[in-house]
Amino acid sequence: MSNLGESTRAGSSGIQSFVTGQTFTTGSWTSGYILQSIEVQMDVGNILTAAQRAKIRAELWSAGSDGRPSSKLYDLTLPTKFKPGEDSDSQPQVFAAPSNARLNSNTDYSVLWYTTDAISLLVSVKGTNSHGHDTAGSGWSIADDGFYKGGNSPAGGGYITGFRVKIRVNGMQSPHTVSLSASPNPVQEGSPVTVTATLSGALSEDVRIPLNTAMMPQNWET
Repeated sequence: MSNLGESTRAGSSGIQSFVTGQTFTTGSWTSGYILQSIEVQMDVGNILTAAQRAKIRAELWSAGSDGRPSSKLYDLTLPTKFKPGEDSDSQPQVFAAPSNARLNSNTDYSVLWYTTDAISLLVSVKGTNSHGHDTAGSGWSIADDGFYKGGNSPAGGGYITGFRVKIRVNGMQSPHTVSLSASPNPVQEGSPVTVTATLSGALSEDVRIPLNTAMMPQNWET
């Protein structure tokens, strides 16, 4: 899902003294999604030093009913090398998600950027006045407005409505899983048993599940 193809508004929001973010909503795939990365258009004044990079944070949070960050879920990994200046217009900065990052279906999440302390270099996110999407899977959407607040910590609320940040959310559908249970368990030889299969989500066609039986060891008194 992306709004990177929408027109870019004038101005940007620096993250040196602000926490800036954008909320989005996932689609209806019942098993949820695997998050791979989130891209954002940014202005970067020059090549960042190691000390400056160490102060930059990108995080994914759950979103409350007000569309604002509620609780932190994952740290996003910074790009190996930030693209300075106007290069970011055509090549957005990519923030990788950890391998265990999962998103529930039909759920709001907030991605945000900030610095833990002031840095002497312009680093800002860019936005759009458009409410459209250039790509979006079924049920996915980016909120019409972004948010921001002053300071160097996302905790404590106090967010103000801001411009819609230009982002792309990359990932894939989580595969459906199946779990089996038997009743009674264990079962005596020759006795009836009920095996129940539970799927993590609805499927569009029948599923065949092969079952194998095995004798359990017996303890015999002599």
